[in-house]
Amino acid sequence: MSRADEITPEVPRTSTPRRVALFVVGLVACFALLNVGARWYLSEHGTNLGYRIVHAKWDLLESMDDPVDWLVLGDSSGCHGVVPEILSEELGGTAVNLATLANLLIAEDAWMLQRYIERFGPPKNVVLVHTFDLWPRGYRSALIGQIPQPWGFWERLEPTIDFTSGQARRVFLSRYLPLYAENKTLRSHLENLGPTPELAFFEMSPTGFIPARDHRPASFAKDLRRTRRFLAKNRTFTMSRLNREGLEVIGELSQKHGFPVYLVNGPSHDATVASPAHQSYIEQRDRALDRRLSRYPRFRALPAQPTYAAKQLEVCIDHVIPEVAPDYTRALADILRRAGAVEGG
Repeated sequence: MSRADEITPEVPRTSTPRRVALFVVGLVACFALLNVGARWYLSEHGTNLGYRIVHAKWDLLESMDDPVDWLVLGDSSGCHGVVPEILSEELGGTAVNLATLANLLIAEDAWMLQRYIERFGPPKNVVLVHTFDLWPRGYRSALIGQIPQPWGFWERLEPTIDFTSGQARRVFLSRYLPLYAENKTLRSHLENLGPTPELAFFEMSPTGFIPARDHRPASFAKDLRRTRRFLAKNRTFTMSRLNREGLEVIGELSQKHGFPVYLVNGPSHDATVASPAHQSYIEQRDRALDRRLSRYPRFRALPAQPTYAAKQLEVCIDHVIPEVAPDYTRALADILRRAGAVEGG
């Protein structure tokens, strides 16, 4: 008997529809579990700061036990600039900072305000903190996908969004498939065997203040060049649809429920604010806001602009370093007092 005759031949198993279906289901289940695991890992160790801010602020909104006297909404200039404890010391009452990112626009302010009203009823005071270059921007589908609200919330809350099929796909991928949507982040973590301390920097106070980082000259200079390009491109002030409609929704809510809303400027770079291009842009913006808010007497845009030297700012011209955030918060409180936001102010 030859050696070949001693080897037991392998008999391939016959495929059946049931076996194929089980194989496919197994693959889908493994893929789903991997994405669930990736989402959990990124929620604790993610290094996409924008995504983490969105999750952290909406989670804070949903976990609040009581209403507050000062509801702060807005973009990252407010996120890194307003210290709620200091605002409370200056103005009295309680405060929370739910400001997130400029690329979610005024629309997100309106969504958060509606959700707050659903949970607690009308707020006592609303403060919107925004940077000057927010107004012409459009929304980012991937960021909307990160908002931890039930699928389709953008059709229930106002202003609504009618996504195209491509936009809906990006929202779905961002929300449910982090292996795809955050593949660069996950790849860098694998290469570094986890997040480096520099990449993993993230902290938030119980009331929502997220400190920025220290001043970085090279990054600041890059953002300064970006700002100059923005001002050169936007010599005529424009406002995107979701910003316009977001203002209208907030204005209508303020009238319906009788609470005041104060739209204020985030901190900014002193030399930029003093430039003729910036002054021209702001004059146009203020006129446009006055016209749009004239229908809502409880909704006021306050033009005062706290400014800071480059070394007092982080990597963007509108992000104060942690040591300066208390100063900006006190300046904000003074602006609100002078506007009569506090009884006797």
